[in-house]
Amino acid sequence: MEAKFSQRVKDVLIYSREEAQRLGNDYIGLEHLLLGIIREGEGLAIRIMKILGVELSVVRKKLEMAVASHKEVQISGENIPLIKQAERALKITYLEAKLFNSELIGTEHLLMAILKDENNLVTKTLAIYGATYGSV
Repeated sequence: MEAKFSQRVKDVLIYSREEAQRLGNDYIGLEHLLLGIIREGEGLAIRIMKILGVELSVVRKKLEMAVASHKEVQISGENIPLIKQAERALKITYLEAKLFNSELIGTEHLLMAILKDENNLVTKTLAIYGATYGSV
């Protein structure tokens, strides 16, 4: 079985790039991936976070404040690289989808892949609400 990204995840990836640009970052990190999920606003990842009591607007603000660049950065929209953590998370989405016998990779798989790495800003921020890999 070869899993492929759902249209929703494709949109999240586009939004993640746009969020990086908006915040003046010259990279796409896990923070941008979660901001993309929040911006997309639909899907199972959003429903799960809401069930767990995650205040999405608060999380968004915390992430934006943490990664916003205050310097002028010229960024080409198409060539913003993924940092290693984000690249690894995207690879893990395939394993998460396979684990659940899903032919499509959804936002829930991306959220789980992000949470798999416990030592980053996103997982620490979501952990405040009890949203961990295990709880998701």
